[in-house]
Amino acid sequence: MSIYKYLKPFFISLIMIILISFGSFAEKYNNNLYRDLNSDKYTLCEKKHNLKNSSYNPLIYSVEKITRFINSFNKKKAKENNTTTNSNKVEKKSKDKNNDINKDSNKVIYLTFDDGPSKNITPKILDILKRENIKATFFIIGKKGEENKDILKRIVDEGHSIGNHTYSHDYKYLYDSPNNFINELYRTRWIIQSATNVDTKLIRFPGGSNNSFVSKDTLKNILANLKNEGFVYFDWNVSSDDASRSDISRTEIESNVLKWINTYNKSIILFHDSDSKNNTLEALPKIIKKLKSSGYTFDALSEESFNHQFINSENLNSLKETNKNTKKRLNNRKSNKKYKK
Repeated sequence: MSIYKYLKPFFISLIMIILISFGSFAEKYNNNLYRDLNSDKYTLCEKKHNLKNSSYNPLIYSVEKITRFINSFNKKKAKENNTTTNSNKVEKKSKDKNNDINKDSNKVIYLTFDDGPSKNITPKILDILKRENIKATFFIIGKKGEENKDILKRIVDEGHSIGNHTYSHDYKYLYDSPNNFINELYRTRWIIQSATNVDTKLIRFPGGSNNSFVSKDTLKNILANLKNEGFVYFDWNVSSDDASRSDISRTEIESNVLKWINTYNKSIILFHDSDSKNNTLEALPKIIKKLKSSGYTFDALSEESFNHQFINSENLNSLKETNKNTKKRLNNRKSNKKYKK
């Protein structure tokens, strides 16, 4: 104990001498190092480290620099951790929100009605849609729209979409040439616009874009014209088959639609609203109720909405006419040389 007591001042003095010597050496080495650089760089280094300041000590500066580095590193790490935590919270919140949106709106039904408007059926369908607070799309025949402009106006006034289904719906005349088809579109377009002030670009081919009455070349020309004129055509991925037979029952129509539940998240359903479609009218409430209970929402078609096309510019070139379709189309033309105009 007594020896340590006498040696303690010696060790302290020794440590101080070592530190002072190291500081002097580091200062001399540091100044020589910077002076070895060109004058411009030396000036910058002088400014950076305050070499002209007599109080500057490289050892102290080194310790301070290490301390600042450690503090800066800790702050940066803490900031990164905080940012990551916040990012995870935002991501989780966004994910939850998207899941909620998907639950509410991912399953969408687009009800569509062709061949109207009719005085007997279309207003009653509109009543059902209004009662159920859902929107639909009506592809109207120009000739019938001309006779029922008040119904066209009601369709639009109640928030539904209106589309073009040609003027005559005469397959043989329409698909005889691209001009016949396009001319009828424009005639019907004018009828719709004069009754509703809506310039619709939505259309549906009578019989669908893959019908057996149109040749590949004619269809190709029609599609090119539609693209140039800005028309958007819609087929369907679910059919009620309410036009397949005149005696089709209400339960058959319901079954034809509801068997597709959960097959598609988004469905364009084909119905008809011509005067003879009483069974379609009767089947509609049950179909809507079942679709709602299965989590579907309803919307009207637009130029930007989900679409389903049997034939388009991408698969048209690979389309091959079957002998059966060609023969059927030629026989149809021969059986009626005088087309309706």
